[in-house]
Amino acid sequence: MSEKLKKCKNCEKMCHESRHVFCSKECYWLWKTIRKKELKPCKKCGKMSFNNTFCSEECRAPRSKILESKCLTCLRSFTYKRSGRYMISDKLYCSNRCGRRKYSLNEYYFKDLTNEKIILLGKLVACGWYSDIRSLHIVSSIDTLESINLELGSNHPIEKSVRGLYQVVIYSEIIISDLIKLGLSNNYFYTELPFYNFDLLLKGIRSTHVYDISKDTYVLNSSRLALELSFRLGKSIRSVTYKDLSIGRMSIEYLVY
Repeated sequence: MSEKLKKCKNCEKMCHESRHVFCSKECYWLWKTIRKKELKPCKKCGKMSFNNTFCSEECRAPRSKILESKCLTCLRSFTYKRSGRYMISDKLYCSNRCGRRKYSLNEYYFKDLTNEKIILLGKLVACGWYSDIRSLHIVSSIDTLESINLELGSNHPIEKSVRGLYQVVIYSEIIISDLIKLGLSNNYFYTELPFYNFDLLLKGIRSTHVYDISKDTYVLNSSRLALELSFRLGKSIRSVTYKDLSIGRMSIEYLVY
C-alpha cells in the first residue's frame, strides 16, 4: 500500500503525510525565520514593518495623558498622568495621605476668606477649639454640626456629648493651621472674637446652640468672648457656675442678656 504524499509548506517538495506540514526540521525553522521577516502593518500608525505588532518603540509605548480629577478626601482639584496601557481607572485621591484617610474633608476651605467662610468661623469661635495641631473639637447642637460638616465637605461622625449636646472631632493639620492664623483658640474658656466683619461673625454665633433666640441671650464658656459681645451689643453680663462632666470639675458660663 503506497503512502499518501503532500507538499511541504516551505519548499513545496512532496513528502509523506506523516510528516504533517514540513518535510524536515530545517524547512520548519527556515519557514519560521522568513515568516517573522514579513512586512506587517503597525497596529497604531499603520506603517509597514517587520515587527509583529508595532513598528517602533514610540508606537509601542503608551502616551501619557494629563487629566484632571477631584480628590474624594480633601475635595481639591488636581492633575495627574494617566496611561491607557497601565491604568484602567481614574485616580481618586490627590496623594497617598488622602487615600489612607478614613474621612473626607475640604482641607483648603479657609485658604481664602469669603462672607460665607466668616460666618462659619463665627460658629467655630462659639463652640470650637483645637486640642492639638491635628484635632479640631466642635460641640453644639446636631443641626449646627451637620451644617458645619456640610460646609467643610466632611463626613466625620457626630457623637453624643454632655448636657444634651453633640460633638464632632475633625482631624487635619492643614485646616487647623489656617484656623489658628484666623484666630481660633486652643482653649474654649479663653476664646476671643477674631478681627473680621462683626455682623458676619455674629450671624455665625447666632446659628449655634449658644444663642437663645426667644430670650435674645448668649450662653458662653469664654469670658473674653462674652465681654466682647456685651460691649458690642450693649448688653449685660453675669456668670453662672455649673459642673462640667467633661473635665470633672466646676466651671463657669457667662450669660449675655
